[in-house]
Amino acid sequence: MCGIAGLIGAQHDQLVADMVGCLTHRGPDDDGFVHGAAVSLGMRRLSIVDIAGGAQPISNEDESVWTVFNGEIYNHEALREKLADKGHRFETNVDTEVLVHGYEEWGADVVKHLNGMFAFAVWDRSRNEVVLARDRLGIKPLYYAPLGDSVAFASELTALLEHPAVGSTISERALQQYWAFRYIPAPESILSDVRKLPPATVTTISMDEPSVSPRRYWSLDATSSGSSNRSIRSLLESSVEKRLMADVPLGSFLSGGLDSTTITALMTEVSDDPVQTFSVGFANSEYDESSFARRVADDLGADHHELTVDPESMQIFDQVVASMDEPLADPAMIPTYLLAEHAVENVKVVLTGEGSDELFAGYDYYGRYTNWWDKAGGLPGPVYSLAKTGRRLAPEKTAPERYLRYLAAHADQVSALTTVKSPRWDGLTFDNEAVQDSIRGVVTESVRPEDDYLRNLLRFDQQYSLPDNLLTKVDRMTMANSLEARVPFLDHRIVERVNSIPTRQHLANGTKPVLRRAVSDIVPGYVLEREKHGFNVPTAEWFAEPLDQIEAIFDEEVLSGIPYVDTKKVHTLLDRHQSAETDYSNYLWKILVYVSWYQERISEYGL
Repeated sequence: MCGIAGLIGAQHDQLVADMVGCLTHRGPDDDGFVHGAAVSLGMRRLSIVDIAGGAQPISNEDESVWTVFNGEIYNHEALREKLADKGHRFETNVDTEVLVHGYEEWGADVVKHLNGMFAFAVWDRSRNEVVLARDRLGIKPLYYAPLGDSVAFASELTALLEHPAVGSTISERALQQYWAFRYIPAPESILSDVRKLPPATVTTISMDEPSVSPRRYWSLDATSSGSSNRSIRSLLESSVEKRLMADVPLGSFLSGGLDSTTITALMTEVSDDPVQTFSVGFANSEYDESSFARRVADDLGADHHELTVDPESMQIFDQVVASMDEPLADPAMIPTYLLAEHAVENVKVVLTGEGSDELFAGYDYYGRYTNWWDKAGGLPGPVYSLAKTGRRLAPEKTAPERYLRYLAAHADQVSALTTVKSPRWDGLTFDNEAVQDSIRGVVTESVRPEDDYLRNLLRFDQQYSLPDNLLTKVDRMTMANSLEARVPFLDHRIVERVNSIPTRQHLANGTKPVLRRAVSDIVPGYVLEREKHGFNVPTAEWFAEPLDQIEAIFDEEVLSGIPYVDTKKVHTLLDRHQSAETDYSNYLWKILVYVSWYQERISEYGL
């Protein structure tokens, strides 16, 4: 696990050193650099595999190919054997080395041979070009900035701000999408000058005429004939076993729910020693589920560790937001940060349950939104035209108007998904029509008209919510504490297999029936029978009587200095929340995160 950065089309040793210096938390164990006439590459290393021999950058035998790499290649031993049979010589046991020899053999298509989480740069001296790539599900991040005569890239956006040509102007479109989704979907970033390389894409950049043209090498629509013939259970077992690859201590995040229990149970089956498990609880008993994790840990014979989050935990809010790199309004970032901080005292790697809900339709809204579509979608076209006309004639905010709006929105799948992803309140200075356009543009990219509504909804979450929300949160919060997180559910073979299952099977007989059947013999019955509980944080309580950290951020003078924020609307929203009129905590949290992020990450760069 590492942080990487570089400059393509120009050499600037000190600048790249400064960029890499911003990534020390991602790799506190070592750093390394390689430079050419028109390229500078650097990295920070968190040593996990071949600790003594795995320093980067790594090259091939004649130093014509170099790489800097962030992530893990779980099938590196099989690839090493295949490449050795073809005549390639290896000098280390680290997984990184398969990238340079794999590139020699397959070029940029080496990505198609990898099973893992990764973002990397491969410099080909002979071709005078650099290949950038990101893993299929977007587990590891990669930002880049096209600068005309050069391209800068880095694992985190903050490192790119070290480059004097990278501006800190906010992207209005990205901010609109943040307000709608609470995260910013790739390829947008919060800064106008910076982009995110989307998941499952690769790009080849010439150092003579640097430009970035990402191409997809894998699709969420794809199914593998090999994977489709294997059971979910066998794929899960293989995935977990591969992700135990390490020369350092490992553990798991355990909530006591189905997903984390599944991962921990599978780890227990192949581990000689008790699995070290880590859970977080809340001082507010309505949100606390630590007893479930404790019970599971006891039954699995785990070495269990706990911590408790209370309102005082908000003291680290600014620090956590600064670590997030971009605005991301998931309140679970605070307990995730604290849990990672706690876990790294005992282990260097954790396995987590992220991705299961997006694969197996685990959220309750999958059934609810599909039911809405079944009732209102697929009607004759004139019905929707009449609904749109009737909505304009009906009194606003009445029951008939709301129903006609709902009906009109289901004229097609793009409209329906745009509606369910739309915010209900705007605390920013652009209007909702602009936000709607931004949402619709993102939704259109994930909808396939020939697919059913649930398949499109799942694809949207797999394509955007998973990499740009959940995986970003886990990556930033764990790496801020120099802890590596691995996500066994997101082995691409599992994703392909699950996506080949008819969607209606996911909505039959309770939540995630496909997964429950697959692990029914190793997961305790009380976990299988328990209703799903999200990882909820008591933000409504924190806003009801604002803590000092919240009051400081919502100060009128502070808000007035933040682009696009409507100070009056924010204070009105807070007043309504505190009067118990309505729970506006989700919207207040978006504003809170954005304002704090701006202060911590942009103001310091002199905007």
